[in-house]
Amino acid sequence: MRARFIIHVWTLALTAAAGAAAQSAVPPVAPLHPFSGISSITTLDNHGAVSSTTCCGLMQVDADGRRLTAHIDSASFDAPVRRASITDPIALKMMTIDYGSHTANVTLLRLTAVGRIMPSDKPFTYEDNSRGDVGEKIMDGVRVHGYVWVTKAPDGAAPATVDVTTRFNPAAYPITNEWWWSPELHVFPLITQVDANGNKWIQKYEKFDLHAPAPGTFAIPQGFHVTTVEAPPDTH
Repeated sequence: MRARFIIHVWTLALTAAAGAAAQSAVPPVAPLHPFSGISSITTLDNHGAVSSTTCCGLMQVDADGRRLTAHIDSASFDAPVRRASITDPIALKMMTIDYGSHTANVTLLRLTAVGRIMPSDKPFTYEDNSRGDVGEKIMDGVRVHGYVWVTKAPDGAAPATVDVTTRFNPAAYPITNEWWWSPELHVFPLITQVDANGNKWIQKYEKFDLHAPAPGTFAIPQGFHVTTVEAPPDTH
């Protein structure tokens, strides 16, 4: 799934704990609003006809910032999850769980990774004066704030080829972007991009459940074979 979750630099007073406690648990600054959401990606041609649909992406987040992402076969919270990726900023772990083969891979993260895996509380990492503000609305029971801007061709970029004029082409500049951000859930429930030929790429959360995920969602089931490695030291 082409999904965009923006990196936020999360600063804490951790210098004193950098020694023996370097791998200790780290609480988030403030509790997040837990949720589960199901998203899909649809592309439309310049006549509005559906070119393709990709279903579905599942995301689940708890109040401490633990996050599960997975592909599911239908837009239902009851759809089976066969394989999932989980980030845990409290235990400082990244996990990949294969529920079919009963295996899991765990990467033990360093303290400096917390800011990279916590959900961002801002829609963008930098200010852009060309980014327009289109206000707020309620989308599927979630308050969202909209932004629009145009992406122009990079200097020296080759023109888009003619054979992709009837389907969305991210290289057919200019690209018109419309992104709707949820300040409460820290995600973009709706992203729309329109290329120069009028073709659209749409990523949308089809449904939300604004309750905490079930207990055990972010844990490796008992009896699974677990392979654990440590993340390499930061080089920057």
